[in-house]
Amino acid sequence: MSGSSVGAMVVGTVFIMVFGMATMSLVESVDESIKHAEYTLPNPEVELTSITDRVESSGPAKTLSLTAAGSGYTDATTCATTSDAAGTDLTLTVEVTGGEVTGYSAITNQGSGYAPGDTETITVTCEGDGGDADNAQFTVTTVEDLNTITIKNTGSETVKLDHIFITLSDKDGVGATMKQGTPFKFTSEYSGSNLFLYPGEELSTNAFPLDSTEHGFSIDEDPDRAFLAIYDYNSAEDVTIE
Repeated sequence: MSGSSVGAMVVGTVFIMVFGMATMSLVESVDESIKHAEYTLPNPEVELTSITDRVESSGPAKTLSLTAAGSGYTDATTCATTSDAAGTDLTLTVEVTGGEVTGYSAITNQGSGYAPGDTETITVTCEGDGGDADNAQFTVTTVEDLNTITIKNTGSETVKLDHIFITLSDKDGVGATMKQGTPFKFTSEYSGSNLFLYPGEELSTNAFPLDSTEHGFSIDEDPDRAFLAIYDYNSAEDVTIE
């Protein structure tokens, strides 16, 4: 084999090796870019616009006043109620003396939809009294606070509503222990038809009472901070207590 042929073979072999290495490098680069494309998450910009904790026009009953004592009641009876008012599902444990209702020892279910100072009275009817007990009446004097959360999409990406979580927290006084609630979905308190939050769009939850299981705070507590989380983005805002 002549020297020129050997030289051509060597040059050709080197060329093939260089081409192969370049091709492998290109494939690895493409693979790496695909990996990033698959795992890099968006950074949606959703802000907490406001969070209010206040008495609304109606809500769960908080306190009641006795309007009529009635007759035929049994001591320490848990009573269902009927009402001409808009509220529903209020139940009480009533205090009874001589068959007459003298007050209540506990509200066993605060119900919903009651207006403070309801002029329409709540009629108490109790199980186990043989149908003879009647005419005891209470009037709602105060109702519990309700909470409303408003959020806004301040970015350029559309966000799925059920990807948005809210967490409430509370710290009363200097040096007090921080209490953090349970994260809950924005959609758990929102009854609108939207499935997505579009850029520039603002949405609010219904006015809702706090619940120990759902939110980590009981109905009579007043958390003072709210946090929003979606993917790796978060936002915080003070609660306005009125």
